[in-house]
Formats: sequence, structure tokens, C-alpha cells
Amino acid sequence: MMASAVTLDISVSFAAKSTVDLNDFGAYTPAGATWSADPTVTPPPANQSGKFVSPFGANSLTPYYSVGGFTADNGAASPVDLTFNADQTEFTLLWASIDSFNSVTFTDTASSMSKTFVGESSEIGGASGAFTFMANGGDTFDKITFTSATSRNPSQPSFEFATVIPVPAGVLLFGSAFLAAGALRRFSKAV
Repeated sequence: MMASAVTLDISVSFAAKSTVDLNDFGAYTPAGATWSADPTVTPPPANQSGKFVSPFGANSLTPYYSVGGFTADNGAASPVDLTFNADQTEFTLLWASIDSFNSVTFTDTASSMSKTFVGESSEIGGASGAFTFMANGGDTFDKITFTSATSRNPSQPSFEFATVIPVPAGVLLFGSAFLAAGALRRFSKAV
């Protein structure tokens, strides 16, 4: 596992919330991953004043995650770690609270290398939407820390987000086989 000199080399791409299918997101723990504390919010209520606001809208019943803003039944205190049992190179989330007090940190625990993205930074911007974080140059990560710094905004300390619905491996395998069969068919016609 290679790591860059100072921090992990991780880039981020963005898709506006209006351009993504919100049905692709929810409170889904990736395969082989565990939470240090369960940050799940299960509506109703989707929103609770001073605690959390759904990334899907006030009337949504779709479960999501909230770190920092929590009640006895929903969300978790900040910070919360998502730890993977294998190295990762990509992670996508629907980030709704793009605030300067919210951050997401990607860490390679073997090398102790990390990279932090802060809401409202030049890398993230201020618009909610789907963010895909990609490790580059051979770098990987096996832990993601979600933080809502209550010291910077004690009145609304929450980081709300949702993760992508996992695609079953069988669907990917079937899709690959289907594409390969199509390519072979075109190749045999060309010869």
C-alpha cells in the first residue's frame, strides 16, 4: 500500500442534489464496515429542531445518518468512525449539511496518513449533493471519521448524510458478463 508524502491523495467530485437519484441513498452500512456508534436517524420525525435535518427533505421517511445532533433514539454524538475490514479507494455520500463545522476524514490506519475535507471549504463548496471521494496514486483508506465540531456552532451541531445503496456483487458480475458477450458478438461479426 503506497501513501503520499504528507497526506493521503484523495480527490472529490460533486453532483448537485437535483441531478442525483435520491432513491440511491439511505442509511446503508457498506459491506465489511462497522460504526463506532450507530448514527442512524429513522424518521419520523425526519427533522428535529436543533438536532438534525433530513438530507431528503422534511417529510421524507428515508433513514439517514446524523453525527453531532442526536436524541436518545436517533443519531450519535460526534465524532463517529466508519471502519472497513479491507482497504478502500472510493466512497460516495449524500452530504446535506455543508457547514464549516462539519468534516469528513479519510485515514489509512496502517500508515497513519489521513486527509480531511471540511464543509464550505474550497474543495467541498457550499452546495448539498453527492460527493465521491477517490483515493489516487495507490493510496487507500480503511477508516472514515465524521465530525461535527460543536465548539464552532453549539446551537446546531449536526452533520447529516446518507450513503449509497450497495450494489450486489452478482449484479455487477452479470452486467460485466452481459457487456463482454455483446463485445464478442460485435467482434465476431466484424471478422
